[in-house]
Amino acid sequence: MHDIARFFPRCASCFPLLLAVAAGAALTPEQRARIDELTGAKGSYTAAEDVHRVAFPRADVPVAVEGRRMHPFLGFSSWAAFTSGPHGALVMGDMVLFEDEVNPVMSVALDGGLEVTALHNHFFFDQPRVMYMHIGGSGSVERLAPVVARMMDKVREVRKHRPAPAAGFAAGPAPADNRIAAAELDRILGVQGETNAGMYKATIGRKARMHGREVAKQMGVNTWAAFGGTDEDALVDGDFAMLESELQAVLKTLHQYRGHPQPHDPRRAPVRLSTLLGARASRRSRPRNPLGARHAARLAALVEQLVAAQASVAVPVVALEGFLPAPPLLARDGAVGVGAGFGEAPSFGVSTPVMIRPGRRSQQQERT
Repeated sequence: MHDIARFFPRCASCFPLLLAVAAGAALTPEQRARIDELTGAKGSYTAAEDVHRVAFPRADVPVAVEGRRMHPFLGFSSWAAFTSGPHGALVMGDMVLFEDEVNPVMSVALDGGLEVTALHNHFFFDQPRVMYMHIGGSGSVERLAPVVARMMDKVREVRKHRPAPAAGFAAGPAPADNRIAAAELDRILGVQGETNAGMYKATIGRKARMHGREVAKQMGVNTWAAFGGTDEDALVDGDFAMLESELQAVLKTLHQYRGHPQPHDPRRAPVRLSTLLGARASRRSRPRNPLGARHAARLAALVEQLVAAQASVAVPVVALEGFLPAPPLLARDGAVGVGAGFGEAPSFGVSTPVMIRPGRRSQQQERT
């Protein structure tokens, strides 16, 4: 067991659950009925794993992959799985979301005390683009199940307001010309950034160990943020390299600005700011910065706050030894998420589904 915990630190917290199940603890029929009542869905119970699972098929918006209409059964159903835990229950889930649903639904999850542990896509050439947001939490059924229900209510609210998923942020695109003043951003971020044709990029290195040797900034263990547009109407995108223990603090800091990234790797999670962040700083859509800084500077201040949020988390020394950087594709658009899991408990969301298209040379695999 200790060997498994060493290789899958994210899942180590599940061992008390497995021991509790082995000892006979289980969700009661009353708890399972209450989950159904609170979530508004009829769940199914797997006694062998003590898991009660509710599902929400996404049949409200047609989705096509390579032009072929996809049935919800083919991977387009949100779900939440509940099992007994040291504080009453544990929940894990995977929310099937369109891009304009991600920010508001993530807000509901974080406000409700759940953790957001992954955000990624499953498919290439899907239309509209579908994202998958993983959630987790521990507590009573009375606390956890209503949050799941509110997340699904938020999805319905977004789709009622706009039946077809949006193709972009409400503020519209940033100006095509790039005229970002570097000096103020250098001051805010505390680094000497790079400039190119009116754009600005800051890179902040971190140190880690990989295969017995130290790796750092130039090997890709870094946080970076790139700014485009103008000082008055700017955009920012970037990656945040962080430890698992830092992820929720950074998410909650972003949450204060109503923008959210996509995390995934359970040991070192990159946060992609680009299209999912929506960190547009347009006069048309954002209040005036109370510090009086121009809009590009306000975005830089946000990046600095995110870095500070990472630094505020106490990190065990052992966490810096032996973890792997995120898979290279994870921090890029169109990547397939990869994560560690047990494999023995498919009802609780730690299975390894594989989708193979017969007659094709490509295979798409994802661990959830």
